[in-house]
Amino acid sequence: MEKSRFHNQGQLLIGIIFVIVVAGLITGGLYFYLAKQMSEPIEPPEPIKCLDHNDCKENEVCDSNTCQIIICDYCKYVENRQCKNYECCSDVDCDDKNSETIDKCLNPLTKDSKCEYEVIQRCDDNTIYSECSSIKPIYCENGNLIDKCSSCGCPAGQQCQADESCVTPTFSVSLSVDPSSGNAPLDIELTAQVSGIDTGPANYIFYCDRSDAGTDVMPGYNNRIDYVFTSSYTDVCNYPSEGTYTAKVIVERGGLTTEDRVTINVATLQCTSGSCCDTSTNTFRPSTYQCQNNVNVEYGCPWGSDLGDDVGIKYQDRYCSGISANCDGSLQWDDWSVYDDCTSNEACSEGVCTALICADGTSYNQCSTNQPLYCQNGILINNCSTCGCSSGQQCQADESCITPAFSLSVGPNSGTVTEGDSISTTVTVDSMGGFAQTVDFSFDLPPGTTGSLSPTSCESPCSSTMTINAFADGIPLEGTYDITVTGASGTLTKTAIYTLAIIHPFFFDLSVSSVAPTSVIQGNSVSVPIDITLISGTSESVGFSASAEPIMVDLTVDISFSPTSCNPTCSSTMTIMTSPDTPAGTFPITVTALTRTVTYNLTVTEATLSLVANPGFESGSGGMPTGWTINQWGGNGPSSFEWISDGSTVRSGVGSAKITSSVPNDAMWIQNVSVEPYNSYLFKGWIKTENVVLSDTPGGWSTGANLSVYLSFNRSPGIWGTQDWIEESLFFCSIASDTVTVAARIGYSWSLVTGTVFFDDMSFEKLDPPFGGQHVVICFLPEHRSLLTDPNSWLQKLDDAYLALHNLTGQTPYNGDKILIQEIVNYAGGLMIAGNPILWLGDYVPDALEAINTQNDLSFGPIHELSHDFDLDALSQHYAGGSPINSEHWANFKLTYVADVLSNTYPTATFYQGPVGYVPIGEFSYQYFVEGYALPWIDSSRTDWQNMSGDAYTGLLYLLKEDIGWEPFRQTFRDFATLTESPPATDLEKVELFAHLLSGNAGVDLTPQFVSWGFPISPP
Repeated sequence: MEKSRFHNQGQLLIGIIFVIVVAGLITGGLYFYLAKQMSEPIEPPEPIKCLDHNDCKENEVCDSNTCQIIICDYCKYVENRQCKNYECCSDVDCDDKNSETIDKCLNPLTKDSKCEYEVIQRCDDNTIYSECSSIKPIYCENGNLIDKCSSCGCPAGQQCQADESCVTPTFSVSLSVDPSSGNAPLDIELTAQVSGIDTGPANYIFYCDRSDAGTDVMPGYNNRIDYVFTSSYTDVCNYPSEGTYTAKVIVERGGLTTEDRVTINVATLQCTSGSCCDTSTNTFRPSTYQCQNNVNVEYGCPWGSDLGDDVGIKYQDRYCSGISANCDGSLQWDDWSVYDDCTSNEACSEGVCTALICADGTSYNQCSTNQPLYCQNGILINNCSTCGCSSGQQCQADESCITPAFSLSVGPNSGTVTEGDSISTTVTVDSMGGFAQTVDFSFDLPPGTTGSLSPTSCESPCSSTMTINAFADGIPLEGTYDITVTGASGTLTKTAIYTLAIIHPFFFDLSVSSVAPTSVIQGNSVSVPIDITLISGTSESVGFSASAEPIMVDLTVDISFSPTSCNPTCSSTMTIMTSPDTPAGTFPITVTALTRTVTYNLTVTEATLSLVANPGFESGSGGMPTGWTINQWGGNGPSSFEWISDGSTVRSGVGSAKITSSVPNDAMWIQNVSVEPYNSYLFKGWIKTENVVLSDTPGGWSTGANLSVYLSFNRSPGIWGTQDWIEESLFFCSIASDTVTVAARIGYSWSLVTGTVFFDDMSFEKLDPPFGGQHVVICFLPEHRSLLTDPNSWLQKLDDAYLALHNLTGQTPYNGDKILIQEIVNYAGGLMIAGNPILWLGDYVPDALEAINTQNDLSFGPIHELSHDFDLDALSQHYAGGSPINSEHWANFKLTYVADVLSNTYPTATFYQGPVGYVPIGEFSYQYFVEGYALPWIDSSRTDWQNMSGDAYTGLLYLLKEDIGWEPFRQTFRDFATLTESPPATDLEKVELFAHLLSGNAGVDLTPQFVSWGFPISPP
């Protein structure tokens, strides 16, 4: 591996250029001299025939089967049959033999010429962008296949539409006639209306009588109109005689033919007037049509003309003949009809009006032989007061006669009784027809019941009380029963129905909800759902109470219910508030509702000392919870903050903290908490949300309601939407400060949110300390601490890396505070973020620790971010800028120094990058940055430094280090610390300043090297 070829290559390049120039002058002069000596023109040789370039000389190409000398107007020499004094002279010089790229020569025939390769983009059917597909009318537009018939055309037989699609044209004609029938001679208008194809000329062929469905134009048409551009045409047909005809039209347009036909009925004129002439059709009316009517009235015997005698009427009707317009059909008289004309008290019989009688022969106003009937105006009615009653019956007020009897009823006729209770109703006897006899009572009972009637008999009219006892000895009685009550007197028997519903007594089940928590931390409260389920009976109000062991009561454990009573099926929440002095252990609590009880076992656990004040927001004044303050971004308007102190929306106790953001915001409750420097902590709390929605534009972080360390990128996952109480937690490590600000938050940096959030039961616990070194502290999530088999070994390497970076730059970041590497759960903008702390996304930590364990990996990421921390802003502004001199380059260049220094102590330690895998750190910088990026840049002779990658620039500086060593670089970083003037304005000026300072410290002008890399800078 030739690492020190840099200066030798530069000297060799200058020598080659000099030789080429001299040779060019000599060759050019010699050619001119020989040309001048030629006095006779020389006949050009016969062109050499060829099949390909191999048949020709090196300075020739095979063109049209003839070897042709390559002529380059501006290119000065040829290599592989291409002009080569510039990178490219035309697009041909850039052919990469890849059919999927467009090869372009930018700035041809200039020193700035370069090849550019544009990947041909295609749609799913392999059509190139902005071109038509082989399938019409498909067009490839920015990766989407769309219809575009205006550009791509349509398949044969289809037409382009306004929406760029193609359709097969439809074509039809509709023929209408006016009128469709009439009397001969008859003129008919025929109108053809075309639909479908509406452009281009059309031919209309009309037939007055052609019945076939063919579309071929046959001789005998009545009219033909060609080359008509309208979609309708009207013609006239004349029908001179009676008959049924078929009018037809054939239309030709756009190569298509269609037809339509209509039937026409033509009749002969029969008449114009007459009572039997239908003038609407001028035809004879049928023989069923009545055209004349006569009436004949006669009086006499038996139809006498005197008042009260009968009248006779007959009708004479005449009908049309069906063959004449005159009323000359049949004429006949109907039979006589007799119309009664007697008075209302008479009946007509053979011309004589006689007196009326009732149906049973009783004359008017006489009693019938059937008592108590009476003939009144021809109607038989009851009239016992005049006509009397039959033997054994009695006359009633309504003039009817009845046999004496009684009726039986129960009132009320239904009832409901609970098992074990009794119910009563009244049985009533009413007399009919003067009935006054004794009635005996009886009834049937449902199984398992007893009952009584009091009295068991009485003289009508009277009543009795019926009592039913729903007592059962182990027999289930629930159900509905119809009880028959019977009243009997002699041979008379009457019954009534009483409907009885027997129900179980009020009974319910008392239980503790399956979702009830079973434990509580000392000093906190717990909410326990108590469920009551109705088993039987009618629901009644049930009150709640509870009792606990004396040891709990004596230590002011408070138990309450909400609601204090309810009607089953229902629930109540039992709230148990413990005190800090409540002993740890499991205690039974008896819940009572009427006669039912249930036992709830509550486990009280010892409280972990929380470093946050007023964690449950239980105390406060003036609308603010003690120990907490508010903070918000407020760029879109303020959020509202509320201290809940009435227990309305809490997880436990009576207090919580609320934030409502009606406009997008980042708002929080914050508290400063005392901590020990470089220790790990767990910040936890319960969160309830309502309609929490991200309102930022895309690109913002999605955080929702969360817990965070203020002014850091470390937070809990966050909660969205509407959620009941959920516990969130945040693990973090402190840095050098003895305080940290924790935040209960809705929203986040670059993540503005709307909605409502409640916080309660916060806690702040100290955990096991992180792995601490002299200059670096490693803080892993608790579940990842054990993954690193030898944390002290890696920590020592990180400390050594810190010292190496200090030795290179002469700087001490963060005033000498230890730099913390903090593992986090949520994405903070990168897999690792430099700063103090350095944030490391936890998804990638286990694999990195495995590589440290098994590959002796020094871990590129942490060293890279640690190198960033040594780019102090005031200094780096003089040398860091955009690509290729951006901060990522400088972090990688400092990393190469760490690799060189630590390789002496840890020769088997490795760095990993995908293209090279795991490489010992002493070889990594040259193998990855120099061979992978710097040497390809040098070999390409590129000068477009703006397009140089940061890795290429890192490799170039490292290659320069191979010539001048690290000391000039060390001194150059220290020189930057002494600069007082403003940083250079452009990236090129920053490169020039760095090259000048480095040249001064190396004792040699290094600007030619930078110029050869493509940086057009001036010497010192």
